[in-house]
Amino acid sequence: MISIEWFGQSMFRIVGGGVTVVVDPTDPRTGYEYSPVNADAVFVSHEHYDHIYLDGVSGKPEIVRKPGEHEVAGLRVQAFQTYHDEAGGKERGPNLIFAWEQENFRIAHFGDLGERLSPSVCDQLGDIDILMIPVGGVFTIDGEQATCQIDVLEPKIVLPMHYKTEDGVVAVKPLADFLEHYPGPVVEVAERPVLVKHSQLPKATECWVLPYK
Repeated sequence: MISIEWFGQSMFRIVGGGVTVVVDPTDPRTGYEYSPVNADAVFVSHEHYDHIYLDGVSGKPEIVRKPGEHEVAGLRVQAFQTYHDEAGGKERGPNLIFAWEQENFRIAHFGDLGERLSPSVCDQLGDIDILMIPVGGVFTIDGEQATCQIDVLEPKIVLPMHYKTEDGVVAVKPLADFLEHYPGPVVEVAERPVLVKHSQLPKATECWVLPYK
């Protein structure tokens, strides 16, 4: 079993197997306020202010912010080089996709992906149990593009991120724009953090909408 907590923007905390991972800690200037969260490992998808707020993380975590394969806090982590735009990074720079195994779950976080993934990266990602994917457009892929990517990868659970909320000040599109394109079941999750058991994994893809506060 693992627990997953969303903090807004692209920031998540995943706890399982005695390891706490924080991905893309967000700056409170994005509108999302939180107390510093403890972590054993921090994954940073790119160097924009809303994804690298290390002051929001306590403890002495190991930090991954470069592509390649890494051994971090007992986890094997793959960081795939992708781009923040459809122009090979010329507009908004590079982006890392993270994939790792934690408590026997295959987890992936797409950072601020702004392009369609290559077949090679899709193959290397493998069978994903839990996928955190941006859906808000403007700076990343939008709802239609995210849905196309989900169709290719067929993860068990999709956790949408990087979309407009009542507190977020970044000018991205709301979740409704993604849901207009996403054809599968949508689960509104009230718990924070949410606990995920292997027995809960659906046979077909489900979108779980997490609270951020």
